[in-house]
Parts: sequence; C-alpha cells; structure tokens
Amino acid sequence: MIRADFLSDKAVKDIHSKAKRILSEVGVQVDSNKAQELLHDSGAEIDRSTNLVKFTNDIIEESINKAPGEVIYGGREAKFDVSLGYSSGFCAHPPGGAEGFLDGDTKEYRSAKTKDAVNWIQLADYLPEIDTCTSIYPSDVDNQIRDIQVTRLLLKNTTKHIHVSPYGKENLDLIIKMAKTIQTKEQLNNRPIVSVVASTTSPLKYDKDSFDVLSSAGKHGIPVEMATMPMAGASSPITMAGTITLAHAELLTAIVLSQLANPGAPIISFPLPSIFDMKTSNIIEGRAENALMTAALAKIQREACNIPIAVSGLVTDSLLPDGQSMIERSFNVLLSSLSGVSAVVGAGQIEHYYTGSLEQLVVDNEILAMARKVLNGITVNLHTSGVKEIEQAGPGGDFFTDDLTMQHFKTEYLEPETFDSLSRDSWASKGNKDLFEKAQNRVNSILNSHTPSKLSKEKEERLDEIYKESRKLC
Repeated sequence: MIRADFLSDKAVKDIHSKAKRILSEVGVQVDSNKAQELLHDSGAEIDRSTNLVKFTNDIIEESINKAPGEVIYGGREAKFDVSLGYSSGFCAHPPGGAEGFLDGDTKEYRSAKTKDAVNWIQLADYLPEIDTCTSIYPSDVDNQIRDIQVTRLLLKNTTKHIHVSPYGKENLDLIIKMAKTIQTKEQLNNRPIVSVVASTTSPLKYDKDSFDVLSSAGKHGIPVEMATMPMAGASSPITMAGTITLAHAELLTAIVLSQLANPGAPIISFPLPSIFDMKTSNIIEGRAENALMTAALAKIQREACNIPIAVSGLVTDSLLPDGQSMIERSFNVLLSSLSGVSAVVGAGQIEHYYTGSLEQLVVDNEILAMARKVLNGITVNLHTSGVKEIEQAGPGGDFFTDDLTMQHFKTEYLEPETFDSLSRDSWASKGNKDLFEKAQNRVNSILNSHTPSKLSKEKEERLDEIYKESRKLC
C-alpha cells in the first residue's frame, strides 16, 4: 500500500504539543453539565461562570490511550463489514444530510424528496466502490424527524453499514431503537450497523447536543465520526498551520469527552477544514490547500492519537458535476488516500456537502476505483516482470497472445463504466454522449435492474412503528 507524508515528523510533534498547550492554557467551552462533571472528576480546571474547561496533559494522553485504533462498521450482511484503521486501504461513503438535489432529467436544482433518497440508497447499495451508505435528507418529511425517516429508509434499502446525522439525543435514541430491530445488543456492540456524525463549533466550543450524541452513541458501542469545521480566516487562523493546529486541539477534546463518558468507545476523527473567501464571503472546500490540510491532519491524528480518521476527499465547490467538480474531487481524494486515511467521505455530493447528484455518485465510484488502484501500486515479481515474454517476442515481436497477456489483460488495468477511450467515429456512432449523459444512463440502468435485499416483513413493520413513534417529536 503506497503512502505519502505531507508533514514532517517534527511538525507533527510540534502541532500536537501546541494543541495540548491550547487546551491547558486557553481552554475549551463545554456547555454540558454532565461533561463538566466528568472533566472535573478527572482533574480538569473548570470555570462554571463561563463553562471554560482547561485540560491537564494526563487527561489528554490517558484518553488517547483508551480510544480504539480500529473501528468496525458492521453491515446488515456480515460480508459488508468494514474495518477502519491503518493496516489496509480506506473505506468510502457519501456524506449525509444534504438537502439539495440536482435532478438528472432536468439538470435543475431542487429540494430532495423521499423518492430521491430511496434512489440514492439503492444506487449506493449497488456501487462496488461505495463501502457504506448515507442518504440525502428529503424535504417532504418534517424537519425534526428527517434523520429518523432516513434511518428507516437506509435500513430497509441497503445491506451495507449506514451513517446518520442525528438531530439530538431524543432522535438518536429512536435511531438506536431502529438499529436494535436489526441487530442484537451484542452485535450492536461488536459490529454496529449504524454510525453517527457529531460536530464541534469552531473555535473551541462543544455544545450540549454534541456531547449528548457523543456519549449516548458510545454507551451503545456506536461509532461517532466527530467533525471539526474550522474556517481559515474566520473561525480559525488564516494560515494552514494555524487551522490544523486548532482542528487538532478540537479533535483531542472530542477524544477526551468520548473516553471519559465511555472508555473504549469507538470514535473517528473527521476534520473538515475550509477557507473563508475574503472576496465573496463564501466557503471554499475543494482547493489544493484543503487537500493539503486534511492530508496533514491525517498524519497528525495517525501519529499522535492512532485513531481512525475520516476526511472530506470527494469534495468540490462547484454547483454542478462539471469539469471543476471532477478536478477538485480527484485531486482531493488522491492526496487524502495517499496520506493513509481510514475513510474518504463525499461521494455523490457537489456544492460543498449541500447538494446530491446521482450522476456524480456514479462517477465517484470510478474515481474511487482509480485512487485504490494507485494505492495498491505495481506488483513486481518474476512472473509480472515479463522477462520470459520479452525474450520470446524479441526485437520487433508482439505480446498479443502470450500467456502473460491472457492471464492479466482483464485485471491489470481498470475498465471504467462511464469513461471513454473510443475513437471519434465510434464515439459519434454511440450518440456523442458526454460524461454526464453516460453517467445518467448508468444511473437509470442500475435503478432499473438492482433491487436491494429486503428485510423481513416483521422487521419492516417494526421500523414503521418506531417512525410513527417519532412523530411525537414534531
């Protein structure tokens, strides 16, 4: 497995040291009484009037040592279980929570609907490079329970592991209740079918809801992808070094809170650094600097904490699945994967994480395959070096039908479903289709032919009952 470092070992130690100093001297605002009690009992200094907490070095290091270095994402079927760590390649999944949708038929933006969410899940369930599933969030469901509806749709329509962005502890309790419909308590603890996302508020703030999700999920063995979203020039220092130092401090805080609440609880760091555009006041997430910051944070988290790290690899600032989108997401995913991350997030989404596109999801499946091919490197041995075949062919010979060609021509090189290598005449004879049109055809083909494995009628009815129960939250 090929790896590349985008930060020196000395820089890693320096940033880790500075982040710990920030936590001990500047502190973090923690707006949860329960979290404050845990921190107080562990020796942290707390100002109750401001909710400011200052950590000791021992609290940080002890928490790092308790956090597991490997996390299992369980599938409804065990063959779809995924291990997140650093011993193998990366897991890939779409982000959850997008409310916008790019209609493939009209090419117009609109709010996502339940039917779009079902199509999205069906597509992600089929695509081989998408390891786990999330969903866009439909607008034709009450805002307060969209996360619960999405959980129901995911559990019904995919056999892969699912990710959900819960809206708070009450919603998470019902999401866990749904998961227990599919898995026993032991299975949920050992290979949980669901994981969740929680987030900090940069700079250096943790609200009550985030801690409640973090602690409640950890109690049941449910992994949490803990996101930190510093924006360079706005909610973090303008420099890349300053932004990743702040992000690392916030991720260290998440590790401490997670492990104080539930020692050994599975946690995945999920840094999402962005840039504040001083000209437009917009967020920038797809540039080379974003890729560099996430790659650097991957090394810092790996070396200093040894916990799994998810990054926003398939990301773009573009509003369409166009050339800009393909360049930005390809560049970001390659740098991210080379840095040795555990998960690459972002498949299928454009306009940062706000909008979903089925066509982009299909193309991202190809981009992920290419990235994994690069990571696997080139196999060099007596058989693959081809010396015998070169000797047999000699000067001016060919290799069309030799044994090595027959054995490897189907597997040595990728054959993408939506990319062209045709001559111009052949391409014209097939309708002069561009990448979007070919991706659209691929989407329709999959949706017309693939039927996800269904749950038993009893389990589906139980999920429907829990969803009805959730309406009391509206």
